[in-house]
Amino acid sequence: MKSIEEIQNMSLESLEEIADGASVKAPVTLDGKVRSAMTAESVRNGMGNSRGILCAAAGVLAAAAASVAVVLSLPPQPKDTFTDPAQAYAELEKTFSYISSKVDMGLSIVEEAVPAMEMTSNIIDKINK
Repeated sequence: MKSIEEIQNMSLESLEEIADGASVKAPVTLDGKVRSAMTAESVRNGMGNSRGILCAAAGVLAAAAASVAVVLSLPPQPKDTFTDPAQAYAELEKTFSYISSKVDMGLSIVEEAVPAMEMTSNIIDKINK
């Protein structure tokens, strides 16, 4: 048997001669090993396909069960909280007033922070110059 260095140093023509020649004999057990490997691979591929189908089917069934559970847990129709539209509008105005007061409070905090941010910005501008 040739070493890897000897094979790498051989010319392409001599490698082709060796590959085409019948002087190189394969081991007697090679045929049986190749056949058993091919049989095992075909059996494994056949089982892999059915296993994949089973996994996909289980996933579809799980998704369907989850969808049914979500649909059944939802209330059938939203209920009205107010019967009088004027009362609903008054509650809406009250809610918007509350939101506006919170936004105003946040705006006042931001306005207090503006001078500090401007001072920091000026310091950074002076450093970068």
